[in-house]
Amino acid sequence: SSSSSSSSSSSSSLEEEKIYKLKSRFDLGCTITDSNKSKRAGLAKLASSILHVTLPKSKKVAMSNWHEHPSLSQTQIAYAARDAWVSAAIADTLHECCCNDEDVNVFDAQVLINDLFKNEATLEEMDERAKKRKVAVLEFKELKERQKEMEESGNKENWSKEEEERMKELWSIMRELRPPPPPSFDNEGLGLPF
Repeated sequence: SSSSSSSSSSSSSLEEEKIYKLKSRFDLGCTITDSNKSKRAGLAKLASSILHVTLPKSKKVAMSNWHEHPSLSQTQIAYAARDAWVSAAIADTLHECCCNDEDVNVFDAQVLINDLFKNEATLEEMDERAKKRKVAVLEFKELKERQKEMEESGNKENWSKEEEERMKELWSIMRELRPPPPPSFDNEGLGLPF
């Protein structure tokens, strides 16, 4: 009996691990209102408004090469860890301030997992899509440059229907593979106190 409950317990923890495994992101940036409604708040502004802490953000580190997975610098690792911690602290604070008996708290960890992340692509999937999109973008740019050179040199008639069709196909691929927007929250619907 204990081995069956242990096996059941381990399979459910494996299932939870799959749910947590590198699921992407969601967007709290719209929870902070601004005069420009289309502008989303960044993590530093969220940390300031919700946690009342200053989160220094180094543009140099943020814009550094993050594609070197196995060899990230200590500074990059610390930056990512701090951002992850602050994000979790923000979600926890929102959970505490929005918790009431009448409604399910949208910031509860289980609600976030069940409602938001279950349909999110993994980071591996998003990375693969980004790689394919980049190949399409580069080929599209090459064809666009060739088309421009032909027009400038007066050889527009050398531009083939196949090249035109390929550009349309690449445009379609780029649109299909563009990153989906992260799940987001609407501040007005949440009634947050800030």
